[in-house]
Amino acid sequence: METIGKIEGTGSTQQAGARADDELISPWPRKVLLACDGSKHSAKAANIVAAMVSPGSKVRVITVQSYEFAAYTGEWGPLSDEPERQERLRSIIRQVFREPLELLKKSSCEVERTSRLGNPAEQILEEVGEWHPDLLVVGRAGMGGMSRLLLGSVSTHLVKHTPVPILVVP
Repeated sequence: METIGKIEGTGSTQQAGARADDELISPWPRKVLLACDGSKHSAKAANIVAAMVSPGSKVRVITVQSYEFAAYTGEWGPLSDEPERQERLRSIIRQVFREPLELLKKSSCEVERTSRLGNPAEQILEEVGEWHPDLLVVGRAGMGGMSRLLLGSVSTHLVKHTPVPILVVP
């Protein structure tokens, strides 16, 4: 290890990568929540996570789909096109997960996936609260300009409200 200088008043030296008591610092982050929506920004985020995680780290990939795929209308019961909506939802989720999972397989981390239905920012924050990751990683933009204008940016909302460090990938 490289010596980086003496600790004042002790006469001992401190080495890079070691604490004063010679205990090695563990790699960080150990648990990463990667939010993906199928956009080029989320693919870039997945690539960065694959490059940065250490062996043995856990990465949970989450995707959140909107209520337009919900098969129920509330008190009126199932929609007439429920089977088609469910198949379309499964197809979209498979597509969203494909690239991030392929990238993460190349690293030696544990990978999980989960999907939710609802408001993306709210659902991602719920997942953060339940899983307690060390780091949340998201792409900067996924939706088009008009949707972002009307609904707000998911990444901006997450930066303002997440209790964990966040990496927003442009």
